[in-house]
Amino acid sequence: MEKIEFKKFTPSSVFKTILYILIVPSSLFIIGGLIVLLVGIGVGEPSIVAAAVPIMLLYPLMFIVIYGLFGMLYAVVYNALAKRFGGLEAMIELKAV
Repeated sequence: MEKIEFKKFTPSSVFKTILYILIVPSSLFIIGGLIVLLVGIGVGEPSIVAAAVPIMLLYPLMFIVIYGLFGMLYAVVYNALAKRFGGLEAMIELKAV
């Protein structure tokens, strides 16, 4: 078992990681919005069609931007605190193949 300490995360790498993680929830928002849009068109109700637009377009973008910015902020705060108190430690077991 080898102990590794993470002392710094770059905000851009944290943002990229958050983008990868948010692909599934954002896709679900888009699929849900398409379902609501199709139901609204099928029923002929314009208010349902108008409700589908934010679900499909606005919510995934807000989701990515808000979580991305908070993730970058967390990385900056973590980097400042890791210098003072130490970073995260992880135990990794390396096996020879």
